[in-house]
Formats: sequence, C-alpha cells, structure tokens
Amino acid sequence: MKRVLLPLMIVMVFLILWQTVETYVNELRFAEGRTSLEFFIPTPLTIVKAGFENYKTIFRAMQQTLIKASAGFGIGAFLGISMAVMYSLTPALRSATLPIAFALQSFPIVGIAPVIILAFGQDSFMSIVIVSVILVYFPILLSLDDAFTNMNKEYTELATVYNASKWQMIRLVKLPLASPSLFTALKLAAPSSIVGATIGEWLGSSSGIGRMITLAIYQLKPGILYSCLVILAIVSASTVLVINLVERLCFSWILLQSSREIS
Repeated sequence: MKRVLLPLMIVMVFLILWQTVETYVNELRFAEGRTSLEFFIPTPLTIVKAGFENYKTIFRAMQQTLIKASAGFGIGAFLGISMAVMYSLTPALRSATLPIAFALQSFPIVGIAPVIILAFGQDSFMSIVIVSVILVYFPILLSLDDAFTNMNKEYTELATVYNASKWQMIRLVKLPLASPSLFTALKLAAPSSIVGATIGEWLGSSSGIGRMITLAIYQLKPGILYSCLVILAIVSASTVLVINLVERLCFSWILLQSSREIS
C-alpha cells in the first residue's frame, strides 16, 4: 500500500505547487500587461477542464491508437522471442546478424518512421503498426538473447546429461530461466509500442491520439495537448501494471510445468 500511496502523494504535492506557483506568476504577468503562461503551459486545473470537455474525442482517439499499438506489440513480441530462440538454436545465424540488430537498435525511430510512412503511404494502418513493431522487437530480442547467452551453464549441462534435445533445452530450461528478463523487456516494450503508434500518427495519420496532439499544437490548444499527454502516460503505466500481474501469475506456473516435464 505504501508503494502506491507515496508516489500518489508526491504527484499531488507537485500538482498543487504547480497550480499555486503558475497562478501567482500569471497574476503578476497580467498586472504587467504580459501574456499569461496558460498559452504555453496550462495549469493542472486547465488541463483537467480541457480533458473533461473533450473526453469523448480523446478516448476515441486513444482507442484507435491502442488498436495499432496492440497489433505492434503482439507482432513485435512474437518476432523478438522467435528470433532469440533461433539465435539460441543456430549460433551461426546469431554471429552473422546480431551486430546488424545492434546497429538498427541505435538508429533513432524518428529517422526510420518517415521512411516507413512514405513506403506504405500516409494514413496507412500498416505503416503505424510497423513503427510500433520496431520499438518492441529489438528490446525483447536483445534482452532475451542476453539472458540465453549469460545463463548459468550448470542448468544447460544438467539438461544435456539427461539427453535433452535443443528444443527441449529451450522450452524446459532456457525460456523458464529467462522469463524474468523476458517480462522486464515486455514492460519496456509495452509503453514503447504506444509511443511508436503515437509517433506514426503524429507523422502521417488522420486518426489516433498522435493526430490529436498534432492538431492541438497547430490550433494552439495547450489544454487538449496536455490532456492527451496525461492520458498517454496513464495508459502506458497501466500496461506495465498489467504485465506485472501477468508475470506474477505465470512465473510460478512456468517453473512448475518445467519441473514436471523434466522429472
């Protein structure tokens, strides 16, 4: 309970200070005949008001973004796990292509996204999903590959003594032992999938929260802009909480099933 209450208290104190300080500064600026900060940095009350006034539009846009992000997360996670397994089964493939994966991972998504959108066309569902896939695929691949590579050799040697095949080694030993690293990568990848979908919408889409943020910028509506950002932050944090719950439910089951099959 304390782990939840303490962050909430910190956020509440921050919001109260923000509201108080900006209100005071705005009064001084107004007295001097200067522009209010509300045009650039709205107060928390302004953000909440804009959110309530536009909640239907914001949630509809968020729903469209989540559909694209979910597709990107599912495809990216599947491809990342599959490729990590392939690397474990075929070390030659790993040696040949892993440096390429590191190089692509270091390339900024803002540089890749426009190329993808130009290739598949603006307002294309697939282009936005691909941007999301890229941000999901590499963290999962690299984290799982690192877990497989640096695993305690005693476990794999024991499985070899019992004449386990390569696939059995992966399914019964490596994947269960690497599950903490996998879930950590999933926690990083889930918010990244939403970020990827939002960037894709921002660069070229007629729907979604990214498009709404773009319109809010050009229409000088900072209240709506910040409301969208707050919703994005809440949804992204919620995905991490969901994966945490799934991890707790699955971790003991994975180890139990592995121990039964090995025995």
